[in-house]
Amino acid sequence: MTFNKSKYIIAITGVAILAVLYVLNTKKPTYSDFVAHNKLNIAIKYPNNNRVSKTQTAFNTKNYEEALEHLTVLSNIYLNDVEIKLYRGICLLELDNYFEAEAIFDKISTGNNNFNDEAIWYKGLSLLKQKKYLQTKKILKQISITSSYYTLAQKLLKKL
Repeated sequence: MTFNKSKYIIAITGVAILAVLYVLNTKKPTYSDFVAHNKLNIAIKYPNNNRVSKTQTAFNTKNYEEALEHLTVLSNIYLNDVEIKLYRGICLLELDNYFEAEAIFDKISTGNNNFNDEAIWYKGLSLLKQKKYLQTKKILKQISITSSYYTLAQKLLKKL
């Protein structure tokens, strides 16, 4: 049997191309693939409040530093408003202050409120942003099947 060098080179090239395609198609998901914040709309609860208006504008235009300043003040005024706390955590997450953001998400997710699954989702996003994939999986599995975040969480889990 004779050795055909050109067939050997073609075979090696094919295997190399398949390996590159595999690596390119199995990349891990990123934070930007999944992040999509709801608009902040707390003016309904607190009408005619200039700070609330500035807070909404700052957050909804992605000025997270300014929004965080306002949300911090508001969270000290409206101590029981979980939504303000959640959006404060989101600002911290956007500003890469993971430890403080996750502490807020943890507290919300274990409380008796309407934002439990949303807080779990954002903690998962925080871990994803830090490329902590195993921890991300563990957290996302806690989202309730009845949650509006369940489908998104399942989609992210499949990509991890």
